Amino acid sequence: MRRVYSALFLSGLAALVHEVMWVRLLGEMFGHTLFAVQTVLTIFFLGIALGAWLISRMRIERPFAAFALIEIGIGLWGAALPWIVRLLTVVYDRYAPLETETFGAVAARLAITIAALLVPATLMGATFPLVASAIGNRVAAVYAINTLGGAAGVWLTAFAVLPRIGVIATIYAAVALNIGAAALVWTAAAPAAASQSRGASRGRKYAVLLFLTGMSALALEFLWTRALEQILSGTIYTFATVLAVFLAGIAIGGFVMQRLAPSRALLAGVLSALAFSIVLTPAIVLVISRIQLRSGPWGESLIAAALLLVPTTLMGMSFPLLLSLGGGSIGRLTAANTTGSVVGPFIAGFVLLPLLGLRTSIVVFAILTALVAIAAAERRAVPIAALLATIIVAPLVTRPLRIAAAEGERVIAYRDDTAATVAVVRRGEEQRLKVNNTYSLGGGSGVFTERRQGHLPMLLHPNPRRVLVLGVGTANTLGAIALHRPEQLVAVELQPGVLDFAARYFAATNYGVLRDPRVRVVAGDATRLVRSAPETFDVIAGDLFHPWQAGVSALYSAEHFQHVRARLARGGIFVQWLPLYQLSTNDVRTITRTFLGAFPHTQAWLGNFGASTPIVALVGSETPIAWPATRWETVMRDARVVPYLREVYLDHDVERFASFVCDRALLEQFAGAGAINSNARPLIEFSAARALFAERLEAEKRNSLEQFVRLAAAQDRRDRARGARDAHWFDHRLAVRAFIITFVALEQGNWRAAAEGALIAAEKSAAYELPRKTLSAIGWEILPADRQLAAKLFEAALRWNPDDARARDGLERAHRSM
Repeated sequence: MRRVYSALFLSGLAALVHEVMWVRLLGEMFGHTLFAVQTVLTIFFLGIALGAWLISRMRIERPFAAFALIEIGIGLWGAALPWIVRLLTVVYDRYAPLETETFGAVAARLAITIAALLVPATLMGATFPLVASAIGNRVAAVYAINTLGGAAGVWLTAFAVLPRIGVIATIYAAVALNIGAAALVWTAAAPAAASQSRGASRGRKYAVLLFLTGMSALALEFLWTRALEQILSGTIYTFATVLAVFLAGIAIGGFVMQRLAPSRALLAGVLSALAFSIVLTPAIVLVISRIQLRSGPWGESLIAAALLLVPTTLMGMSFPLLLSLGGGSIGRLTAANTTGSVVGPFIAGFVLLPLLGLRTSIVVFAILTALVAIAAAERRAVPIAALLATIIVAPLVTRPLRIAAAEGERVIAYRDDTAATVAVVRRGEEQRLKVNNTYSLGGGSGVFTERRQGHLPMLLHPNPRRVLVLGVGTANTLGAIALHRPEQLVAVELQPGVLDFAARYFAATNYGVLRDPRVRVVAGDATRLVRSAPETFDVIAGDLFHPWQAGVSALYSAEHFQHVRARLARGGIFVQWLPLYQLSTNDVRTITRTFLGAFPHTQAWLGNFGASTPIVALVGSETPIAWPATRWETVMRDARVVPYLREVYLDHDVERFASFVCDRALLEQFAGAGAINSNARPLIEFSAARALFAERLEAEKRNSLEQFVRLAAAQDRRDRARGARDAHWFDHRLAVRAFIITFVALEQGNWRAAAEGALIAAEKSAAYELPRKTLSAIGWEILPADRQLAAKLFEAALRWNPDDARARDGLERAHRSM
């Protein structure tokens, strides 16, 4: 029997590795959207249900040999799936609409997923009932061991295997597990299980109860994951942790049931306790959100366990209880339960969540579970009491799960969409957009930076008539691009709720661009659009994508960059913005290396000159990128655009000159040799998630910014040697580099370095007034520690502006103190 249990563990482990890889492979085809994931899981669970039902209609003489053959079949199909998906991608790209939520897109996804997954999922669905029926009275143990293997599969895939060996090798590892499970039981013999039928009517009743509990379990997994997204990081480790804890709790429940005698009284008690534990989870989420736990995968595991372990353990007890009490065929009862698992997420995500919100949707399933307890009980006093307690407690957790407002913020708008929770928050006069409790800028300095992200690409191409924007967010970048009046402007955004809030609450900063009939906005996935769109574009601009979020690594992959290159018209440019403040220096090198592999001609440009949220653009093209002097002159004669450039200082030569960092040769030196980020080896998805939790991220941000400042200095040395520019050019660029070092020094509290940088910047560029405006402020900060340097700063400020009263007062104070 140990061999059988070991095979069950390996089977469950392999099944979840396959499931995670299948979601990833088909997600690359469909786009990394909730709708794509839900389509894959729907067909997966339908296949599981179909397999359980089919095996219940067969008489198997050698169940363990049949189990071994099924495992080999799963492994063979899994090994072939990457090539199957590659062929199906051609079909999907040709016929499926680009918009995510259209009927045609849904139908295409369903057809493709059925072709790819129905066979192996059906085979998987046959394994549990086949072995459970053969073993007889050890259903709980079979269930627990198989589920524990699944939990291990999820955890190992995300934390150990996939980051180290990549997608294809991980799939082959799962295939090896399938073969190992088959080898363990190939020669095992088992007596035919005795019939467990206890009447058709009773079997039908328990099939209904299993359907409802399966529906509730998967609906709640979806809702709890959405709730945890508001307080956890949203990395691939987050989702793996939540699913692993969910499965581990179910496995614990199965092990507990192995030691208990099934009875209707026990079933009623378990379901009643489950109902009450479910209704408490919204309050638990709110409590956890107020506790400052240490971040990182282990901290997130503790948070997930605090929320999920009790209810999932009770779920793990209820399933084998219902199977044991239901009589009839284990395969048919399992099929009923799995069919409920298909329905649950759809009801929760597409019906209840948009209508009722997150908290109320959870309460609905708590009440449903209490009603199931009443239906299952012989003596109904306990479940009726549980129902009443659930209904009484529900109003006490009526506070919506609006974790979006941090201290000092006020929620202006909030909604729980199917795909994400979207909120608009305000702090003073600054308004920002949040998606799953993560900022998407939009206020204060964020508006300044986002607008520059739009203007700079339009200044780098000589005639940008057709433009594609990947990512909309607050639409401030899109609005800046629209000011240049391209003939064709297309944008793609993953979250429909983001588009609605951007149009309603950010029209003042995005110039009302989302109401402009000349702008076409596609609600879909950016990777899918650039792979499948029929048009080509003069400019493609990629937004600042959070690199640590699950699925976003694909937007920094070699495959995506190659698809973008294919969408460029002759002489077209691609501008991909990188958030240096969210990446380690090594990750910036990896993305740069990957970018260089896709585009033969490349440049780097700074998006802003600050040190708190520095951004840099990688610019790529198939053809040499000409210096845009003529384009700048043309734009500066356009009276309709210049006022908007003035808002972000791009009407100044110094800002444009100094934004340029370097060309390909120096970028190659910076990137160095090493691996690239690809869909097959998603390095950034894991390394960026690790960097997010690292204590050195702030230092890494400054290091990356300083690296790009050095690259700009090296570019100037090369240009001087070639006599390519005049002294005016180099003075401007030196002034900006010195000013950036000033900001870096200010962040570190190094006032002396900040003062020296500000003095150099002010002296080197007479046209650059920003450094002069900081001289007095830095002088006052440094005055207590260094009176002579402070006096020097005040004197410099007064040279530039004799009416600067603050500088005059500071100089007097410094002289009195000497």
